[in-house]
Amino acid sequence: MRVLLALAVFVTLSLKMVSAVHATSYGDGPHDHDGVPCVMAHWGSHQDDDWLVTDDAVLIEPVVFAQISEFLARSLIVPTVRILPPGRAPPHA
Repeated sequence: MRVLLALAVFVTLSLKMVSAVHATSYGDGPHDHDGVPCVMAHWGSHQDDDWLVTDDAVLIEPVVFAQISEFLARSLIVPTVRILPPGRAPPHA
């Protein structure tokens, strides 16, 4: 388990280092590498969410299904009666 955690930390830090060096070298604008558009610059740009800008207000309502609400209602019930096993000592006379 520790090996996987160490590997995950190593990969994460390596990717962060590579992206920082790339951004330092090329900047944050769109650019090409030998005629191929840079994928890192495309992922780093936030221009792909232009479709969210509208003149109308967008209202997103959550949908609650009957099965989910029933499950939540049953899972939130707290038992008020506690059943204990009998004690180990014999009853006093």
